[in-house]
Amino acid sequence: MNKHRMKAGLGALALMTLAGCQPPEVSSFGEESPANGTTRVSPLTESGDQADFVITSVTGPKSVEPGQTLTAQVTVCNQGSRSGTTRVALLLSEDEHPRVPSTTEPPEDLLLGDAPVTSLAAGQCTTVSISGTAQRPPSAPAYAWGWALHLGAVVDPDGSTPELHEDNNAYPGEFLGLGVAADFVITSVTGPAVMEFGQPITPQVTVCNQGNAVDYARVLFLVSEDERFDLPSSSGPGDFMLGTPVSTSIPSGTCATLSSTGSVPPVFPPDTRTLHVGAVLDTSNVFEILKDNNTHPGYVARVAAGADFVITSVTGPESARLHHPLSAEVTVCNQGTRVMSTHVLLLLSEDEHLQVPFSGPLEDALVGDAWVPPLAPGGCTTVSTYGPVILPPMGSPDTRTFRLGAVVDPHGDIPELLEDNNSLLGGWIHITP
Repeated sequence: MNKHRMKAGLGALALMTLAGCQPPEVSSFGEESPANGTTRVSPLTESGDQADFVITSVTGPKSVEPGQTLTAQVTVCNQGSRSGTTRVALLLSEDEHPRVPSTTEPPEDLLLGDAPVTSLAAGQCTTVSISGTAQRPPSAPAYAWGWALHLGAVVDPDGSTPELHEDNNAYPGEFLGLGVAADFVITSVTGPAVMEFGQPITPQVTVCNQGNAVDYARVLFLVSEDERFDLPSSSGPGDFMLGTPVSTSIPSGTCATLSSTGSVPPVFPPDTRTLHVGAVLDTSNVFEILKDNNTHPGYVARVAAGADFVITSVTGPESARLHHPLSAEVTVCNQGTRVMSTHVLLLLSEDEHLQVPFSGPLEDALVGDAWVPPLAPGGCTTVSTYGPVILPPMGSPDTRTFRLGAVVDPHGDIPELLEDNNSLLGGWIHITP
C-alpha cells in the first residue's frame, strides 16, 4: 500500500481527542505483561535517531451488529531508536489494507475512532482501547445480509511523526462479521489414537458459536489420507464420511460437544499406516458471514491391529512395614484395537527406572502381581495387588523410602502396538522395620 495515499489529507485527524481517555499502561518492548501480551521482538539497529511505530496486535469481537458499539485493543510498539508520541486509528476494511479516510480521495474504509499513544521509549509497547460505532464501510455493497470485514489499525495515521520507516504503520487485523448471524467454528476434534479398518470409533468435536445469533450447527466427520478435507458432492466423492452427520442448536457465545460413531472400511491402500480424522461444518442451510473457519484438521490416528496396554495410575499407602502385607491399586487401560488380557506387577524401586525381576540383574523388589481380565479397546480396569514387603536386593541397606511402581505385560508375551509404554511410577512409600 502507498503510504502517502494513506496519510494524505490527514492534518485534521491529529487534532482529534478522546474524552475521558486514561493514559495507557506502558511496558518494556517484547516483555510479557497483562497490558500488551506482545510477542518478543527487538528494536531496530539501523542508523538514525528516530522513533519507529508498529502495531503488533488488534483484538476485538468476532461479530457485531450494525449500529452497535465496538471496542478493540490495539498494541503499539516503538522499535526505533528514540522515544516518540503518536496516535493510532481503528478501522473496518473490506481487505487487508486499512486506509484512513482522505480528503482527496473517495472514502473506502470506516474510521471507528482513534486514541493517543503516550510517549514510548525505544523498545517499549503499550495497549490502548478504542471504541466506535460499527457500520458498513463506504466501499462495501449497500445491500447485503452481512459483511466479512477486517478489524485493522493504522498508527501515526496523519504522518506527523518522523519515523525510521514509513511503510510499516498499518496492521490488517482479523476478520469480523458485521451483521446478525451465527459464526460456527470447530475448536477441537478428539478420538482414539489407534484405529483398525472395520472397527467402530467415536470421535468427538467441539463447536462454538462466536456470532451473535442462535442457529443449528451440522457437523460431518471425515477421514482423509492428508490434512485437507473435501466434502462429498456432486462433483466428486470427496473424503470418507465417518458415521452420520450430527447437529444441534448452539446459542451465541456458547459451545457444544457432538459425537458420531462409525467405522472405516478398507477403502484406503492396504499399506496405510496413518489417517487424519477431522470435521467439517455443513453450512448449506445456515447463514454465516464468515465462511473460512468451518474446517478443523483434526488429529492423526494410527492404523493398526492389536492391544496396547498402559497404566494410568498406581496408588498405595504412604508407609508399610517390612515383610508385612502391602496392598495397592493399579489402573490399566487398553488403547489398542483388540480385546486382550494380561498381567501387572507391583514393584519397589530406589530410582525412576522400573525393572522386572526376570529382565536382568535384580534391582527392584517384586511386591505383588495381579491378573488383568480381558479389556476391550478403550476400556480400563483397576486391579488390586497384594504381597509382602521386601527391599530391593541391590539397594542401599540404609534406604527406607522407595518409589511404588507397576509394569503391565511384564513378560512381553503379548504383541502390542507399542512396547515402550507399559510402566508407571506412583508415589513414594516409607518402609519401617
